[in-house]
Amino acid sequence: MKKQLLVGLSLLTGGASFAQITINANDIIGFGEFVELTTDTIPTIIHTANGPDQTWNYTSLNSHVVSEFGFGAPSWYDGDLEFPNATLAWFDIETNTTAFFNKSIDALDVLGIYGDFLQTGTPQALKFDQFDRQVSFPSTYQTEFFNTYTFGFTLDGAAFSIDSVVVDGTSDKTSLVDAWGTLTTPFGTFDVIRQAVYEATTTVVDGYLFGASVFNNTQVDETYTYTFWTNDANSRYAVLEYTYDPAISAVTEVTWQSGAPTLSIQEAGEIANIVNVFPNPANDQLTIEVAEGNYEVAIIDAMGREVSTLHIDASNNRIATTNLSNGLYSLRISSVTGVVDVQRFVVQH
Repeated sequence: MKKQLLVGLSLLTGGASFAQITINANDIIGFGEFVELTTDTIPTIIHTANGPDQTWNYTSLNSHVVSEFGFGAPSWYDGDLEFPNATLAWFDIETNTTAFFNKSIDALDVLGIYGDFLQTGTPQALKFDQFDRQVSFPSTYQTEFFNTYTFGFTLDGAAFSIDSVVVDGTSDKTSLVDAWGTLTTPFGTFDVIRQAVYEATTTVVDGYLFGASVFNNTQVDETYTYTFWTNDANSRYAVLEYTYDPAISAVTEVTWQSGAPTLSIQEAGEIANIVNVFPNPANDQLTIEVAEGNYEVAIIDAMGREVSTLHIDASNNRIATTNLSNGLYSLRISSVTGVVDVQRFVVQH
């Protein structure tokens, strides 16, 4: 039901034969970026033991499923009011569902999912109480965290000739960065750390008729997931993730990043027009070339916080950057008809 969510990041810290890296919040993928992922459903790669200074060659992966995801501000998507603490949203174009995140300097947490993920014809919110942690910051070799969250929803029971079906679940997650080294995929070669996640989920399903329980089912699922993160500027995402089944000692599915993220957004189902932003990096000012008209520009920092909002037009199109700290920012440029474009820029004094 819930897709494994990927998010990728990092900062170089040094190492032995290869570089050992650290994941920080400022390195996460930003607003308006578009990612393509490829899945090998019958993989032949082999799971390796933990430890430092490793080499993984996964160039033999096959492409069975291709998925596309867009990242943006929560307010861009339906269901945002269900998750008021969200600072980032992840839109799955294929399933028309959105995952809502809270990103802080300490962690990236999933607050829940909104959409018709059960294919009932009616969208709903699946909320994680308190959150489903994806990664803690900073993360490097031997970093670990423990996370427990609950979720629940109610279904119309007409398909089962009852009044309703109530689903409640609890997940216990243990995460450890258990290895580091270099990874080669069809996308390229990267210095990486590997995050090992064990998750045990207990799901209880109750059926009700006239207020009385007519059936009850409890299921426990265990998953072992390994995710490879890099600090490479061409990735800005998790390079590869696989699930492992210890019962059969085999990797059962692999998803990897097909290429570098692209700067495009989807707003109301339409790809936005592109505007010119320069110089990039910027020192004391930034010029935004736009068509005729009036525009609102929101400057958003790497943590998803709106730093400032201002108005421009085709002739009054320069903004001061002297008060901005060095780092990566996003520009959300809007007109009266909606979002026109999202661009990234770097401030370097």
